[in-house]
Amino acid sequence: MNAYKILPDGSHSKLSLNELCMDHLPWINNCGNWEGEKGREIYSGELLKRQVENSFQIRFHTEKEYIAYMKNLINTQNNWNSQFTYILSKLALGFSSMFYLLVKQPDYFIEINCLEEADCTFWKNCKIIIMCANFLQGAIGHFMENKINEYLIEAGLRKLRIKCCNFEVTPSLIGCYKVADCQNQIFVYDFGSTRIKRGFTTPNNTKIRELEPIYIPRHDFEKSSLLYKRMIQTIVNDIYKYAPKEQKYIEVSLCMANNIMHGEINTRGRYGILKEFGKNYQLFFQNQLEQELNKKVPVHMMNDAEAVANLYTQYAPEAVVLTLGTGIGIGYPHVLKSGDT
Repeated sequence: MNAYKILPDGSHSKLSLNELCMDHLPWINNCGNWEGEKGREIYSGELLKRQVENSFQIRFHTEKEYIAYMKNLINTQNNWNSQFTYILSKLALGFSSMFYLLVKQPDYFIEINCLEEADCTFWKNCKIIIMCANFLQGAIGHFMENKINEYLIEAGLRKLRIKCCNFEVTPSLIGCYKVADCQNQIFVYDFGSTRIKRGFTTPNNTKIRELEPIYIPRHDFEKSSLLYKRMIQTIVNDIYKYAPKEQKYIEVSLCMANNIMHGEINTRGRYGILKEFGKNYQLFFQNQLEQELNKKVPVHMMNDAEAVANLYTQYAPEAVVLTLGTGIGIGYPHVLKSGDT
């Protein structure tokens, strides 16, 4: 599989924002010099966590701890203009520079990133970038949205706008639900780099009941058999626990922190080792799940950013969704076809 994502016009894209090279940043007027030369040097979950830990001389054991700490900082008046505001402003500046280069596309930038014509066309016409992350909820999201938009206007990009999303339920789970048949009981999952977010609905009920996430031991990513077993056993256990025995129609819709197209998993990413189970992992996984449950269970499988993009089809084809977790995920909302909901 050479392509990672499908653009709104149907073209294939290999663009990775984590690997995006950004030498010679064109405008830096605030927050000092920006040292980042690649997307992953602007943002990664570990990088942001380390910056907060070093600034405030504190150590966090879980993502939940450090996100709660950040939200408390931005909501505390005494700390509004402190080191944390500096961290967020610098992060906003880094993303603004990335977006500027993607839209303006200087020759050297196209060359060093081997940008395809389809990618160039999409970004030239892009009007809205939707950013989704646990830490971008509430006041932090509002701050980042305003700051990046401010930088973009300063750079002359007045037609491009940033939007940070807020949801009561993990948005990727909602995006997984949207591709399933709401007349069935639907189990939804987001298999991330550190934990599994999960939930379910009852037939004809659009409200997702989100369950406590399950943390994934690091050694699970060392062997495909362990990772596969973790995935299948999590789903089987939930169905046995939350689906009535008489329930005939069940669907599973899941996303993962890995690129996947037409059931084929890309080898790049922590879930890439699952490719050992064959070219079409989605079909393999569905067959194994049906054997475990002894019933027919349709399985939908997609990338986590693409799942979130399912929530923003109203902005297609001139929008892109970025998910900020372990790294920067990218998904493209698509115009709904006739008959889709």
